[in-house]
Amino acid sequence: METWKPIKGYEGLYEVSDWGRIRSLYKNDKPIILPRINKHGYYEIGLWKDRKRKSTRVHRLVATHFITNADSKPQVNHIDCNKLNNCVYNLEWSTASENTSHAASKGKLSNANSNKLNQTKARNIRALYATGDFSQYELANQFGCDVKTIRDVIQNKTWKDNSLGGYDKVSLAS
Repeated sequence: METWKPIKGYEGLYEVSDWGRIRSLYKNDKPIILPRINKHGYYEIGLWKDRKRKSTRVHRLVATHFITNADSKPQVNHIDCNKLNNCVYNLEWSTASENTSHAASKGKLSNANSNKLNQTKARNIRALYATGDFSQYELANQFGCDVKTIRDVIQNKTWKDNSLGGYDKVSLAS
């Protein structure tokens, strides 16, 4: 049997279920399931209150409302590695390291050392992105890093293009 709980801060407006579904309570007294798939492949919803919208990933809502986080771990891991399976039995709180280790153990990540960027990979990222055939998300998957890393390379914030045609690794802090 599916269990529904009011979403904290949005009581009377939205509810989350242990099956990973979200419903709105304020339109014609008829619940409406709202999630969409975001550009990272996760179900996400826009919660509205006082004319302000807050985007939230569904798996985080399910974990927050149905799974105790006694160790205050910051991430939610999908046990079966399926980003769209947000049932409570498929989720667990984890650290970033635990989440990465789990993905690697399931074959979802290649060797971490081969994913580190270098001058050649930075050059390839910029060239591929410039073709218009690849999104930043697709490049992040291809090069085994997050979208922010790809954006920083494209915007010359890291692996900065110097006047000699090469690249220098730079820190965002510099």
